[in-house]
Amino acid sequence: GNFRLSAGVEFYNRFNATARISASPGADFGLGNSDFYSSAKNPLAGTASLAFPNKVAPTLTFGWGNAIPRSGRHFAFPVEIGAAYTGTPKFNLAMNPNSSVCNSGGKNCQAVANDPQFNTNVIAVSNEVVNDLKPMRFYPILNLGITYKF
Repeated sequence: GNFRLSAGVEFYNRFNATARISASPGADFGLGNSDFYSSAKNPLAGTASLAFPNKVAPTLTFGWGNAIPRSGRHFAFPVEIGAAYTGTPKFNLAMNPNSSVCNSGGKNCQAVANDPQFNTNVIAVSNEVVNDLKPMRFYPILNLGITYKF
């Protein structure tokens, strides 16, 4: 019939993204459940990165329709849907340990490496992002086609 089930393998170069994080000197910002202020003398800076570690992804799809029209027709509309297992993405949030944050009103500034409340919030936010990324280990595949037979 027209129904098919297909298994395969996708090869791809890893998708990696990196972003710089910074807060303007003296700016307030929220992190987790706390508010902080970026130091006017040594503002907050860091990086965030996202990487899909695998280069090979097994795939499983199912579909219907034929690539070559049957029974004298000229057009066919094959459809395929499935997913590729790309592996769980890796996320990293790293702050420059020499940059400084302050408590309310910009008072009591200290290096982020020495601020346990700030570091606890960084870990909590990182864990939340990692948890949110777990479903991304499956990359959706949708293939719609139109073919014409002369």
